Amino acid sequence: MGARQIHRVEKLSQEDGWSLICRMVFKECEEGDKHVLSDVGMRIVEKCDGLPLALRTVGGVLRTKEKRHSEWDKVLSSPAWSFTKLPKEEMGPLYLSYLDLPPLLKQCFTCPSLFPEGYLIPQDLFVSCCIAEGFVTSEDNTPLEDVAEGCWKELVQRNLLQPDPAYYDQSVCRMHDLLRSLAQLITGDECFVGDAQAIENKITSSSSSLASIKLRRLSIVDEKLETIPDFIMEQTSLRNLSFFHTPLICDLPENLFKKLRSLRVLNLRETAINNLPTFLGDLVHLRSLDLSDTNIREIPESIRNLRNLQFLALENCKYLHNLPRGVVGLINLRILDVTGAPLEGLPVGIGRLKQLRSLWGFVANGYEGCTLEELKSLSQLRFISMVKLERVSDKDEAGAAALKAKPHLTVLFLHCTLPSSSSNVQQSRANDYEEEDIKRIGEVFEELCPPPCLEQLTINGYFGREFPSWMMTPSSSSLRNLRWMDLKNCAICQQLPPLGMLPQLDYLWIEGASEVTSIGPEFLLLADSCFSSYFPKLEALGFKNMTNWEEWWWRLEEEDNQTTSLLPSLKALKIDGCPKLRSLPESLLCHATALKELYIDGAHSLREIQNHPSLTELILISNSRLERVSNFPRLKHLGVYDCEELKFVEGVDAVEHIQLPDREAEKSLPEWLVGADEEQPRFSLLHKLTLKNKIYRRGLPDWPLIF
Repeated sequence: MGARQIHRVEKLSQEDGWSLICRMVFKECEEGDKHVLSDVGMRIVEKCDGLPLALRTVGGVLRTKEKRHSEWDKVLSSPAWSFTKLPKEEMGPLYLSYLDLPPLLKQCFTCPSLFPEGYLIPQDLFVSCCIAEGFVTSEDNTPLEDVAEGCWKELVQRNLLQPDPAYYDQSVCRMHDLLRSLAQLITGDECFVGDAQAIENKITSSSSSLASIKLRRLSIVDEKLETIPDFIMEQTSLRNLSFFHTPLICDLPENLFKKLRSLRVLNLRETAINNLPTFLGDLVHLRSLDLSDTNIREIPESIRNLRNLQFLALENCKYLHNLPRGVVGLINLRILDVTGAPLEGLPVGIGRLKQLRSLWGFVANGYEGCTLEELKSLSQLRFISMVKLERVSDKDEAGAAALKAKPHLTVLFLHCTLPSSSSNVQQSRANDYEEEDIKRIGEVFEELCPPPCLEQLTINGYFGREFPSWMMTPSSSSLRNLRWMDLKNCAICQQLPPLGMLPQLDYLWIEGASEVTSIGPEFLLLADSCFSSYFPKLEALGFKNMTNWEEWWWRLEEEDNQTTSLLPSLKALKIDGCPKLRSLPESLLCHATALKELYIDGAHSLREIQNHPSLTELILISNSRLERVSNFPRLKHLGVYDCEELKFVEGVDAVEHIQLPDREAEKSLPEWLVGADEEQPRFSLLHKLTLKNKIYRRGLPDWPLIF
């Protein structure tokens, strides 16, 4: 199935194309190799015809080859460049990239093509699809998840998947339309993706007879579809049936599961179905069942027959209050996701599911049903989220989960329900809780100490007065390998833990710590401790809804400033909803030399922002007292919204793009932008001024208003 959309892409010159290849393939110390291979490299660039996608994918191939002339010559002389069965000339380099893949990756490459055009594909969905389809195997006891994740990373490295920049860890990607078309071309008549009528027409008009077409994978993308088409039930060889953007489907035919007994993957996510036929148990080969974001109210007890089921997704099933007891008989289950479902608890016996790798939405129930003790036997767990932890009766029950003894646990979410009296984090205070409960939750969290292999930690709704001790001594604790930390709605804690000592932390988000009034040196280190580098790998830092936060400082001893490193890797800083914050720390200016992006929204006490020499992007929103922005010599992009008091924007001579909210007329452009000195233009490098409904460009009659 070919791509329907035509993309007009600006082609790169040969020099720029070679430069792109070099950035991908060579290290700084390999100038000699670059020179030796430049002749054959330029001929490869010429074959890519200046197309950025072709250059990136071929660069991904060259990156896997030895840097020898003979190896690059093999790439140059590959017959894939002129393969005649491709519908578009520019797909030759893409086909070359496909042919270079090992057999395992060739199968996994076709998996993303089952998703709709432009679809954001999460890594865990790709992993479950590859495992359920049987694409990945393991001969040396390597976990299948590790094998599939390795395939994902390899496809990203080869530029066959495009990471979405909103996700810093490349955990969500898109597949380019041309690559998607190539993958669908490779799968031939075994795979169809599109609206129901077009697929039915494709099948019935095929030169082969209907009976001889063995359709294996079918993805229906059809917003108007209300019922399951009859032709689907005739595809008895179907292994994967998925529905995307089909919100109107509410009923399943009774005989659907009797007809499609070969199904391995069934995806009904975001449909309107509210019940499943009891014949669900007939799908004995089913390995993945996704009912997330549906109106399902009950899972039939016959699910116990699905002994091959490995992935069960029930995320955000808002009408599902109970799981059938048959779930505990799914002995091959690897992932159970009930996040966002209003379950009262999980069935007793969850601890029997010894193959579980991920358990999302485990409901803590200290009164009846499944308790935390059932987690003790789940030694293979890699990911777990625990909700309603306020129900845990005491520290002994929490300790029975034995989290610290789980050798594979890398992701841990700990959630307490916010009190019903607080509609948002600003209202959640100590008087929302009984003193006895505050003490108990502190003891419970103390026992939920994770193992040293943990890489990602999220805590939401914790209402203890102090963070547990395993967070307060992070340099020698279970957090020494932590890369990601997300602290939300810890509304009673008055002091943040000393996270600056975490050697691997690269993402930190703190939201709703409404009792914190000051962030100082205690955020970096413990008293009487001494380190040469604080937050050495932190790349993204954010604060949100810190409603009483006034002061931010971490002034180090003056004699240590010469040798101490602080936030050397920080690239992005976001401050949102911190109305009392008066200033940014001075030490941020001289230490955070890699800072590129700064976003400040709702900092109403902030009057001045200045002296960030490395910054390239600055977004300012609703900072009601902000008066001056100055000395950002490398700033390229500036966005200003609802900062009425801003009068001075200086020392930003490199700005190329400015964004503003809607203005009724040119006369309403702010004073700091229009300026008064015609001989010295304020923004001499400005190329574009963007308003919500209009773009001003250099050369138009109204452009002089900007000076």
